[in-house]
This record gives sequence, C-alpha cells and structure tokens, in this order.
Amino acid sequence: MAFINGNDTEKTISLETVAIIMSRFDFQRVRDCMERDNHTWFNAGEDGGPGIPSVEALRLTARRLLTNVVNDFNPARPYGNSGTGGLCVYSFPWGLELVYKFESYSNY
Repeated sequence: MAFINGNDTEKTISLETVAIIMSRFDFQRVRDCMERDNHTWFNAGEDGGPGIPSVEALRLTARRLLTNVVNDFNPARPYGNSGTGGLCVYSFPWGLELVYKFESYSNY
C-alpha cells in the first residue's frame, strides 16, 4: 500500500483502489469499441494468433497494469504510467486512472 499526502488530506493508492476501478470500468464497452474498430491484440485470437480480446482478457490485463503501478509507486515520484493494447493506467498524487485510448496525439 502506498500513501500520498496532498492538499492537507492523506490519499491512498492501494489494492482497494484497484478493486474500485475494476468494478466501475466498463470493459464490455471497450471490447465493443475494439470490435467495431477491428483493434486486435497479437495473441488474443482463439488459435493464439491476432484477435480481439475477451472481456476477461481485458480485465486481467487492466488488473495487472493497475497492480504494477501500485506496486511501483514512489511518493517522491507520484506520477507514473503503464499500458498495453490501448489500456493505460496513470498514477497521480490524487489517485489512479484507467483509460482505453484508441487515438491520441501530442506535440512533444
């Protein structure tokens, strides 16, 4: 468990935070988007080849990413991220964020 102090309120990034995010994130919506856009993962197909991941595969991947960010958290460097296959996890001094990115652009 990692503790973050900010704005006079102690915030916690923990496995409990991961559980809350996992229960509120709409994995079926992500899978529907992936299916619509034919966004495949390298080994998500039934034959082990390219395919659209199942909701369960999305959930397992998201939990792994979230858990990795929690375990790697360092209060001296509270900003972090991890991602794969469009799923991205970000840590901030105020908490965690799980997103599915299907397009992004930056100039840096």
